[in-house]
Amino acid sequence: MDDSFFDKTLYGATFSVPSFTEKHLNWRDCLDYMQDALPEDFNFLRIGAYWAYIQPAANQYVWDELDEVIDAIENKGRYNIVLSVGMKAPRWPEYYIPTWALPNPPEKNSEISKDVSLRIKVLDFIAKTVERYRGRAVIKAWQVENEPMDRAGEGRWFIGADFVAEEAARIRSLDSRPLIINCWSENQTFSSQPWGLDGDYAVKNALNIADILGLDIYATVDGRQIDFQNRCQYLPTEYIKRAINMGKKAIVAESQAEPWGNMTTPEDIRWLMDQHIGQGYRTVLMWGLEWWYEQVIYHHDDSIFRHINWETKRFSMLSRVNPEWSTNHATDIVQHNSKLFMTVVGHDSGIWLFSSANDGQTWNTSRVPDANWITMDPVGLASHNGQLFMTIVGDNDQAWLLSSQNDGYSWKTTQIMGDWQTPRQMNMASLNGILYVTMVGNLSNEVLLLASNDNGATFSSSHVLGDWQTQQPIDIAVHNGDIYMTVVGYHDSSIWLIKYSIANQTYSYSQVMGGADNWHTHFPVGITSHDGKLYLAVVGDQQSEILLLRSSDNGQNWDVSPGIFDGWTTSQAIALTEYVNPSNQRHLHASLIGSTAGEIYLCTKDPILTPEKVLQY
Repeated sequence: MDDSFFDKTLYGATFSVPSFTEKHLNWRDCLDYMQDALPEDFNFLRIGAYWAYIQPAANQYVWDELDEVIDAIENKGRYNIVLSVGMKAPRWPEYYIPTWALPNPPEKNSEISKDVSLRIKVLDFIAKTVERYRGRAVIKAWQVENEPMDRAGEGRWFIGADFVAEEAARIRSLDSRPLIINCWSENQTFSSQPWGLDGDYAVKNALNIADILGLDIYATVDGRQIDFQNRCQYLPTEYIKRAINMGKKAIVAESQAEPWGNMTTPEDIRWLMDQHIGQGYRTVLMWGLEWWYEQVIYHHDDSIFRHINWETKRFSMLSRVNPEWSTNHATDIVQHNSKLFMTVVGHDSGIWLFSSANDGQTWNTSRVPDANWITMDPVGLASHNGQLFMTIVGDNDQAWLLSSQNDGYSWKTTQIMGDWQTPRQMNMASLNGILYVTMVGNLSNEVLLLASNDNGATFSSSHVLGDWQTQQPIDIAVHNGDIYMTVVGYHDSSIWLIKYSIANQTYSYSQVMGGADNWHTHFPVGITSHDGKLYLAVVGDQQSEILLLRSSDNGQNWDVSPGIFDGWTTSQAIALTEYVNPSNQRHLHASLIGSTAGEIYLCTKDPILTPEKVLQY
């Protein structure tokens, strides 16, 4: 079984033909509409093999419609599929059992899988479905039933874990693709009465049987939001950690995006998506596609589709790094030897290097340089002359420079300027074979720029603009052949952009957004150059909001927007860098720390930066 397909970001929805039919909608037209209405990163669809329609009689199989659905999806050239098989399938009435297969339905609340005759028929249908479609590469996983161990439908039946395991074994005997079992995200003593006291029945059995746990997450149930924090926040956080600890994966199989008693708004969808991203889910399937299309056809309202378009872009570029990790310090990121590297300070003050060969989809971690090194400050990172460099503030404020010629497997350590000390993080940039390091002086918080033309063996130093001071780390970037630095004012916390001209070896400066707005911050300001423009990442002074600034004229004017981070806050500096992918496409990357629990986030594509205002200063 190879589940590596689910290492990448996948975003899509359930696509239910019976639901389209019930709403008198044409599913083919919807598929065509989606092609233009949604971006290419909307790339994953969950469909069902509806038993009652496929096998209307014991000796009759009608595969035409499912064949057509799979063909149509595949022909669009952008989607992959998870196919749900069994007696249950997405959408009401939940159970799609042909009348001939269950002539005497059991009583309400029964364990329907105790019917021996029904078990035989279900296993036969599953086998025939898998045998028919296992040759289709577009199908990436099988879903074993739909919420099998949750009570559902008019009869409130459920499928016992023993039979779900038998179904899974039958599929595995026929095909090697990963198996998903989805469950209702709620304590089952509430959602599936009468269970007795076992509120974990479905999830624990799904984790034991399946390769991938699927969660169905709803904020509003039948018009009520009772226990929604447990359903949407606490339990999904617990479940993904349990899956990871068992060496398995967890996905969101249904994320509520249609009304259930109350109207669903873009704000509701956005809130729930924030939870999924923060919990570390990399695959999310929305629930409500048929309703979105109904709004377009019958009400001429495409607002939900437009919002899903935006959510797709946001989800494709923003992910949580290693959900089991958190930190109390800012991170730094850089591209080196085609890999993405990130520095993380652990809760024990240990120094860790994260590396990713696939643009942040998966990460390797290692302690740097050994278990005895600790720091109380963020760790700087740079690529210079074919080596990876790291700046560390020691436990006694020593200024250390580390270099590695083998992507961080071993390190050479040097104390900068012999015995120099600093109370703040140091940052680096490389230009024309010279390594530049910014430093806050240990005596009077002076702003210093150091330069080395021998890979850090020796440095020259200069006081930036004579007597400038700051209480925040100084970030640095190379832009249009010169050095640019961001400095937070010592007395008034204003934001300054300092340019060091390489040709003239002179400094110039300007206040960022220093006009009527008079911007301030109590956090370091991230800076990088991307696509010929300067970018800054600012943490707001009032509510720790995240703001992205872009300048096309070397910092004279700025476009300002929260971009995809609208509504987010952070208590740490944001790191920026430019990343060049294997296709030679350039993207702006950002790493930031969440304000909930110190979670680590990575933005791997350009944030959606709209020019909400352009100020001249």
